[in-house]
Amino acid sequence: MIKILLVLIGILLLFVILFFFRFLRYIMFRNGAAILKTDYNEEVLIANVLNTVGTNKFKIKDWRQPIGNKIVGEVQFFRDRAIVRINREDVNGNLFYRDIGEVDANGTIYSIDSSGNRVQIGSCDPKGKRSWKQLWLVNHTVVKDVSGNEIGRCTEKIRLGRHKSGITLLTRTAAVLLLYEPSLNDEYVEKRSTGTVKLSQVALFGSLIYAATYFIFERVFSWHITFPWLGQDFSFLASMILVYFALLGIVWFILYDMSQSGSIPLKFLQFLQLINRNTGIRGWNSFLILTLILACMVCFSIDFFPLFPFYLSLLIGVTLNLLSTSAPWKIIHPADNYINIPTPATSHLPGVALPDPYATIPAADLVTQNYNWRFFSTLKGKDIAAFLPLQFSKSYIDKKREKNPFWGANNSEAIKNLYKSADQIIDMSSDINDDDESKWNLDLILKKISEVSRRENLSHYETMQLILSFCQTPNFTWILDHECEEINPNRKDPYDYFRFPIETLYDKRGDCDCTAMLAYRLFNRAGINAKYLLMKKGDVKHAAVAIEKNDNIQIDDESLVTINGKKFYFCETVGSQWYVGVLPDAYKERVREFENEILVHPERILG
Repeated sequence: MIKILLVLIGILLLFVILFFFRFLRYIMFRNGAAILKTDYNEEVLIANVLNTVGTNKFKIKDWRQPIGNKIVGEVQFFRDRAIVRINREDVNGNLFYRDIGEVDANGTIYSIDSSGNRVQIGSCDPKGKRSWKQLWLVNHTVVKDVSGNEIGRCTEKIRLGRHKSGITLLTRTAAVLLLYEPSLNDEYVEKRSTGTVKLSQVALFGSLIYAATYFIFERVFSWHITFPWLGQDFSFLASMILVYFALLGIVWFILYDMSQSGSIPLKFLQFLQLINRNTGIRGWNSFLILTLILACMVCFSIDFFPLFPFYLSLLIGVTLNLLSTSAPWKIIHPADNYINIPTPATSHLPGVALPDPYATIPAADLVTQNYNWRFFSTLKGKDIAAFLPLQFSKSYIDKKREKNPFWGANNSEAIKNLYKSADQIIDMSSDINDDDESKWNLDLILKKISEVSRRENLSHYETMQLILSFCQTPNFTWILDHECEEINPNRKDPYDYFRFPIETLYDKRGDCDCTAMLAYRLFNRAGINAKYLLMKKGDVKHAAVAIEKNDNIQIDDESLVTINGKKFYFCETVGSQWYVGVLPDAYKERVREFENEILVHPERILG
């Protein structure tokens, strides 16, 4: 009876302590918001606090600092929006603020790049609330792309004093920009941790190992060290707790040693980081700790000691896990990670938009072509598919063919100077020299690819693959030039015909040089450094595309080609399911055969 009374008193004291800390938290943060932000330089999770400065500005402070709290940014409030600024350091070590985004009064979230360009990355859905000002960012904030598709949720707690209701959600929504802040580089890759592994980082992992093996260990071996001054029961508790800390120390030492030598597997680190993020239990830490404390007290009160070490190990693991700051945090890929395609269509002159070239064309002159394409994403374990209809003017296509150096009477001269003519096709298809009709359709393709990339949260590599897959089968059927009536109406068997990209789109067929030319234009229009490869050995020719190697994308080096000392990914457009930089072994040797003579726009390389 006395033990039960002590347990009840302990529970009451526990609630008093929890209420005290909650009240203390309210006093400390009544004018601020507790948020989480990623530091991409160190790739660690850091906790920040928004502290009020005046009536319209909040300072963003690093909560980890023991004294003073280092200021890492600010949120500036205006009548209809809030701007988020982050400290940056220039080459001379001087600190300055840089705008990373803003939130308007409608809850629309914008990212601001280093050039000052504003891109919408999402919006906040009030989830049934009367006003967006009443929104709580606790498993409620839905982040949407520009098409309105849900691509992520903010699940971190962000709190403010209730008396600040007028700016409460504006502050919380502005804090989302910290959670979704673009990485410092165009490519974000979770890298291997090179810092010291702390005990708090492995506490939960070690506790789970101990808990998983505890009952086997306790039931099968049933041994413990007997301490005469403690008695049998307490000797059992002491020995099992010593085993727990010994196991925790062994796990920490192994991971620490492996981290220093760089031999720890990346997948294991990611698994460890996943645990440290408390995936699936975030927001339940206080409840878990309270429940485990009660379980320990109940075991002690009823003299049921065998389960006490089990609950105690989990309690220590969850509690120490709250101190862990090791896991890099990335809720979604921000807009800056996608290929930034402007609203179609734009000319080569900045800020000058092109009108719809087909708006005034008679319906009888218009032809609609449909495009369906897909590729299998190994990262997501599913097919990424897209559909796009495009319109073409038949009269425009006819005029375009007449300009082609390979058309009709020009064909023999073009064949005689194959490389020069291919170069001419590329130059005539460039952003500067191409027609508005061609650029309009190219931009519609890239806009669709950008929409799919954001909706499916594709990586940069997957987005490049989506472009390459568009140029393959089934959208385009491989066929020899002399079999195509549209370019050979008189059946004069042209030796070769290089289509303009708009011709390939309209015809929906062609040989390797046609689909490679289309892929080359799409990659370059999307801002990806690509080369057009025209390879020749004797009477055998082949065309393909090469994309400059990116160190953040891991691809087999045997699939790389060297151009003027730089590495490029080889991209095949003939057929289907050819991936960027990935070729079967048998095909690699075929590509190597063409190394004697290669045209790489705009340079020509002789082997």
